[in-house]
Amino acid sequence: MKTRYVFVLVLLFVTAVLTGAIFVGFQEYKATLYEESREDATRTAVHIGSELASQFEGRRQTVQLTAATPATARHGSETQRAALRRLVEETQFSGASVIASNGTMTNIVSDLTPAERAELIGADFGDRVYFQRAMAGETYLSDPVAAESGNDIVTVSTPIRHNGTVVGTLNGAYHVPEAWFADGVTASLGREDGLTIYARSGREVYSEPPEPGATTVVRNASIGQTGWTVSVQSSQRPVESTIRAVTYLQIGSILAVVFAIGGFGWWVYRRNLHQVEHLLDGFTRLENREYGTEIDVRGGEEWQQIEAGFNEMSRSLARFERERREREQSLREFKRAVEHAGYAVFITDTEGRIEYVNPAFEEITGYSAAEAVGATPNILNSGEMSREYFRRQWETLLAGEEWDEEIVNERRSGTRYVARQTITPLTGEDGSVEKFVAIQTDITALKDRERHLQTLSRVLRHNLRNKIGVIIGSAELLVGDGSSGVDEAEIGDRIVDASQQLTDLAEKERRIVTLLTSHPRRKRIDLTATVESVATRVRHEHPDSRITVTCPDDVAVVGIDELQRGLYELVENSVVHADEPATVEITVDSRERSVAVTVEDDGPGIPENERPILTGGADIEPLSHGSGLGLWLVYHIVRLSDGVVTYADGTPTGSVVTVELPRADPRSERDGDSQNR
Repeated sequence: MKTRYVFVLVLLFVTAVLTGAIFVGFQEYKATLYEESREDATRTAVHIGSELASQFEGRRQTVQLTAATPATARHGSETQRAALRRLVEETQFSGASVIASNGTMTNIVSDLTPAERAELIGADFGDRVYFQRAMAGETYLSDPVAAESGNDIVTVSTPIRHNGTVVGTLNGAYHVPEAWFADGVTASLGREDGLTIYARSGREVYSEPPEPGATTVVRNASIGQTGWTVSVQSSQRPVESTIRAVTYLQIGSILAVVFAIGGFGWWVYRRNLHQVEHLLDGFTRLENREYGTEIDVRGGEEWQQIEAGFNEMSRSLARFERERREREQSLREFKRAVEHAGYAVFITDTEGRIEYVNPAFEEITGYSAAEAVGATPNILNSGEMSREYFRRQWETLLAGEEWDEEIVNERRSGTRYVARQTITPLTGEDGSVEKFVAIQTDITALKDRERHLQTLSRVLRHNLRNKIGVIIGSAELLVGDGSSGVDEAEIGDRIVDASQQLTDLAEKERRIVTLLTSHPRRKRIDLTATVESVATRVRHEHPDSRITVTCPDDVAVVGIDELQRGLYELVENSVVHADEPATVEITVDSRERSVAVTVEDDGPGIPENERPILTGGADIEPLSHGSGLGLWLVYHIVRLSDGVVTYADGTPTGSVVTVELPRADPRSERDGDSQNR
């Protein structure tokens, strides 16, 4: 992910965290304000309930104290009336009465008229709840009862005892609400708050509604043990005003954080990330090999230094790239030359371990690159070269000098070859030897040609001397005084025969020299037609001979143009050396990858000393007669055709010579060309 995207995500994350923290913090604060408002309303309700409970408890105690006086127990007496009067006058009760245990009211003090009072005295109040509860021994606070004045009257009743026996009830009555009541219980209320008091029965005793339109929180509290309930309607306007102010502050804080982080992010982007993008773009272009690219970051001093360093690096890379391409081009040309060279090239380190070989090395030595790399040139050691040879070689190379000499090596197949080897040390800048480059030119064929030509020269000189000696001796006999009695005709035949042998010898020598000094190309040869042509020629030259041919139709091999001459030499050699008219059988056997041509005769066979000449086991020797030169010619023709010659004795006499040649691919007319590339 790009840096700017990461940076934006980080800024968004930080913004979200900070704004979230601010939002949550202010929300918690607002929730705290609401909670405190509700707790205040609860405390107000509890306080008012406690105040009312205290007032009610005070009235109960007042009634209980009055009921405990002996005068109160004297029904209908003046002292009882005086006790009731003192209760009304000295307390906030609006009236007081005594009901005897039989339910009859015996005395009452209130703001009633005498007639109303007289009517109540003696009346039966036994069905009143407050009388029954008090007779049961309880100081009881009654529910409000509607009075004719429109106010509600609450009665506090307590039992009157005489000698431990309940003889009646004292009943104190007062109106609710009265001024003392309203002032006492509403003093702790707020200006916009409301208050409602409910009796035990649920009847509304007192109500002071809250400010119109105000949002309120209702909290209830019990008034002591009376069973009454106080309900406070606490106005939320002060809290809502504070909440609005807090909300505005919350929004402002969030906006301030957003703008601050946004501004900081923009500043950082313009100050750093923008330059980073230019720098990254420059590196991307360098990765795409657009060397020489320059950037302009337009930042602070540090960025100017980075810009200068990057541009200098880019110019250096462009210069190095040009040099690298030139070196690579040179290396490609060198490698192409080495890869297509006809000589073996291998490179070793200073320890002699091979690090590289070219295809010609693989072709000449038979070792693949995988086999050669990591090994030492010792894998080519044939044992022909002495330790002194290799000691001189290492001394020369480690001295930084070039080594150029012939060497006899051994191929992977076990065959040996002669190479002209040049080894050059590669030195470093400090002059120390770092690697060795060896170039080997296979001169085996050249050495073989030299050896064969030298041998041929010796044979030719030897045979020439012999034949010329015969001619000279015969000529001397002819020019003598005639006293020797020689047959001139016989001597003439001898001279003609020797001359003809010299001519044949010269022709064979010419053909062998041509084969050894030229590079004949192999091609596709119709073997069927070739064998038939050879047989026809021999029959014509030696009509007494019996030549038979067994050959399939359309048999083709790969060979050189001289192949027909070689087969002729084999068949002609069988005929001319036979004691009687020769019988020669020519058989062509087509195999999977080769074709075998067998020449079998019934003559005396090839002399044992000349058989190795035919099979390549030995060079022709000067003492061999002319037929040995012909067999040597056959050997070289078959060898250059990539074939082999084998010899076996015939049964019961004669010889069996087999020439095995590569079979031509019937699908291609260019087998010879492919064999020579």
